[in-house]
Amino acid sequence: GFLACLGIACYDLSSASELELKAIVPDHGGLTLQKSPVLYYFISEPTTLPVRFTLIESRTDHVLVDMLLRSPDHSGFWPVRLEDYGIVLDPGVEYRWFVTVIQNADTPKKDIVSGGIVECCPDDLVYDAPTLCKRADTVLASCGIGMTHLPASVN
Repeated sequence: GFLACLGIACYDLSSASELELKAIVPDHGGLTLQKSPVLYYFISEPTTLPVRFTLIESRTDHVLVDMLLRSPDHSGFWPVRLEDYGIVLDPGVEYRWFVTVIQNADTPKKDIVSGGIVECCPDDLVYDAPTLCKRADTVLASCGIGMTHLPASVN
């Protein structure tokens, strides 16, 4: 089978017989130290179909961002760099995010959707520079408490 790894997480992607989309998220809400983290998704094949990114504040269900991304021109991991879009998460607030491949704009129930939860840690734990987590033991220890650490660039 095909096993794809990103950071310390691995995903079995060998069973995909059609376009498959997966948000790269933990089984529970992911915590981050960055106010504008990079979120990742995996797509099993290139597509010319529209791809939408949606960010919702969980407390109010307010849609903060709903925008089209560049359609992936190859399979693999794709970043959504929140900083590139001027998106800053408020510390201590949980957000739901989704990536959607729009198969038919008239029939949303046929869209392919994947997403997850991200929360920026409170201000006393937030760091502007990602230099805190250079050592593997720090990364593994913080993953044990739900911290999300992904490489700065995959593509």
